Amino acid sequence: MFDQGIGLATESAAVGRMLGLWYDPDRLIIEGVYCDEVTAYRARRRWIEALKMHFLLEEGLDFALRVKLLRGERHFKVQCSFSSACGRYAFWRLTHHQALEVQCILETAHLPRPLCSLSVDTLIDEIELSSEMSSGLHETTRPSIRRDERPWERALRTIQEVAHRLVKVTRGDARSKSDCGDR
Repeated sequence: MFDQGIGLATESAAVGRMLGLWYDPDRLIIEGVYCDEVTAYRARRRWIEALKMHFLLEEGLDFALRVKLLRGERHFKVQCSFSSACGRYAFWRLTHHQALEVQCILETAHLPRPLCSLSVDTLIDEIELSSEMSSGLHETTRPSIRRDERPWERALRTIQEVAHRLVKVTRGDARSKSDCGDR
C-alpha cells in the first residue's frame, strides 16, 4: 500500500495524489493518504495513541487530526497539524529522526494489529490471504529445526519468510488492481 512514498512533502504531494506518509515542514503537518476509510480511521486512532503516549501531547491542545475524502478521488487523507510549542517540537523530532519508534508507528498505523502476536495461520485468516498463498506457506513458515540454531534465530527466520511472502502477495495484488478503490 505504501510503495509510493514516505518522506517530505512538496506542495503537489500535499494535495494527496500519492499514497504514503508525508511530512510537510512548511505547514507543520503530517499527512497520510490511504485507499479506504476504515484504514484511514485506524491510522488516525493509532496516531493519536502514539502522540499521546510518546510525546505526552493532547489532541486539540497540541495537535489536531482530521480525516477527509480527497476531492475527485477515492483516497482518504489523515492530516495532523501541530499547534503548540510541544507539538512543534514533537514534529521536529519526527522530521529529524529523533523518534524512530514513533515514526515506525505512524508509518504502520494502517496495518491490522497485533500482527506480531498472531500465529501465521491466524494472520492469514485475518487478512484473507489464504486463497492467495500457496499451500507451500505452511512448509516454509514452519521450518525444520536445526540443532545449532537458537530459538530466536528460528523465530527471526520465520518472521522474515512470512514478511517476504506478504510483500510478494501484496505487490502482486496491487499490480492486478488499477485503482485501489475497486474492491
